Amino acid sequence: MTKLSISKILYLILGIQIFVSIMTVLLDVEYRWLRYFDQTEIRYGPVEPGDQRRLFEPKKSKPEIFPDQIERQVELPDEMPKRLMFEVVELKGIGPTIMVYGGIEKGDFARFKDFYNSFNDPPENITFNSPGGSVYESLELGRFIRSNEMQSLMLPGNYCFSACPYMFAAGTKRIAYENSAVGMHQHYFDESVILPTFMAVEDIQIGQGQTMLYLVEMEISPSLMIYSLNTPPDAIYVLVEEELLETNLATKFIK
Repeated sequence: MTKLSISKILYLILGIQIFVSIMTVLLDVEYRWLRYFDQTEIRYGPVEPGDQRRLFEPKKSKPEIFPDQIERQVELPDEMPKRLMFEVVELKGIGPTIMVYGGIEKGDFARFKDFYNSFNDPPENITFNSPGGSVYESLELGRFIRSNEMQSLMLPGNYCFSACPYMFAAGTKRIAYENSAVGMHQHYFDESVILPTFMAVEDIQIGQGQTMLYLVEMEISPSLMIYSLNTPPDAIYVLVEEELLETNLATKFIK
């Protein structure tokens, strides 16, 4: 009886993997087909409900998704650093906060851990401005954030895309401000390598399993992955207030 149950479970897992593989390829083919005939699908400018897909521009520190006149609480560099940088900023009404910005590269978790441990009394808050990068590094960094019971913030004029939301998800409290941006798209789990989706199915299966387990661990709804799976790598789907709160990615939204 036990062997039969295990066998059924294994067949179910295999079926799910095959289904995910087929759907991933079909979504990629569908997107490329639509992109060929519809060049207006990806737009610029601020998002609003129902109009949330924008061009993914990882080199920009200030992408064109925010209103022209926006008051930022932290100064941002003109160009996005290729790997994560860390500094402490003083936020009015919040206090000392670790600012994490730049692309997420291999080794960044170890660098952040050393930075954090250099403080006798480390800040309790952390905020981000990152286009994403290595999913594995972001998951490890996220677990470190959660283990230290930090509060994560998304400030006006800052964005957190691709793998970055997994770091934001790690805060014991997760506060998103109006005119901040948290966005998802399809990931590539082979570090620092961008491949067509149909060539990365195995990596995607393993990586999706790991990210879904991580979301459950962080008490975030795995339904968040829907926005990721439905958005190709050269675009970004920016989550609106309702989606942030419904998935529990944000525990509070401040207007």
